[in-house]
Amino acid sequence: MEIGLIRIVAFFGQMSISCGCLIFFFKEGAFCFDLEHEICLSDGMRFVSVVSCSLVVLLAGCVTVESEKARAARVEKEKIAGLVAETTAAHDAFRQSKGWKSRAYTNPTVLATITPENVSVRISLSEQRGYLLRGTLIAMDFPVATGRSGHPTPKGEYKIRQKEVKYSSNLYGAYVDIPGEDQGAIAVTSGGSASSAPVPPVPADTSASSASSTASGGTGESAPASDGGVATGDAAAKPKSAPKKFVGVSMPYWMRLTDDGIGMHVGYVPCGRPASHGCIRIQHQVAPEVFKRVKIGTPVVIADGGPEVGSH
Repeated sequence: MEIGLIRIVAFFGQMSISCGCLIFFFKEGAFCFDLEHEICLSDGMRFVSVVSCSLVVLLAGCVTVESEKARAARVEKEKIAGLVAETTAAHDAFRQSKGWKSRAYTNPTVLATITPENVSVRISLSEQRGYLLRGTLIAMDFPVATGRSGHPTPKGEYKIRQKEVKYSSNLYGAYVDIPGEDQGAIAVTSGGSASSAPVPPVPADTSASSASSTASGGTGESAPASDGGVATGDAAAKPKSAPKKFVGVSMPYWMRLTDDGIGMHVGYVPCGRPASHGCIRIQHQVAPEVFKRVKIGTPVVIADGGPEVGSH
């Protein structure tokens, strides 16, 4: 309403000034303007008056242009407010649905606006949930498993340092026979000693870590073979000496956060409780979507609570 009044006032201001200028030019051949008494201007003042009229008309036009910008800003603000209300209501409805804690939530409208430049990730330790965000608009809300007692996931603000679709730990895994030797396979127990126990199955994509991965170290994770193809049971720590070939635990869709091996990756995610050695495990059906939306440098916050919804 206010912007409409500004435009109306600006329009009539332009019309009045234009009519006044015409009176200056055409009244009896002189440059005159009649208020209560006829005031005639000299030829010397005529040029100054014309310039003044032109400037006033120009300024009135600028008011109209500014009002257009203000209107566009108002429309954008209303659009964002509507999007916030819509996405908040949709997320609230998800959180009230049965069995939501074991399921992932996706908002297609917000997800469509996500770019590598505006995306961020938040991990809530108290909720055991991860969030893919644009500002605080929730594009995804999904279950995670963070570090259990003795291996807590550190709180803080991080950036993604490394991304690998196929990644294997160089710290946790199992020792297997080197081809051509007669001795049986040796598995490493959680205490780091060798035993003749059967070696857990290792998926096909765990051949070796990349050179950069080996140099940086890694935190070992494990999960049932049915969940993302990672090894069954808890991975064992790598001992100081390696009597056999070491095959690291598979950690697909690896997104490194720290130099000492904390990152996000596919793994077993029990409902609502910590279970890892420090990393953030993500369900295998969710990890590829998160992985493709982030980039090296994407901010990741690990905190007790979730995001404050309401901005963009």
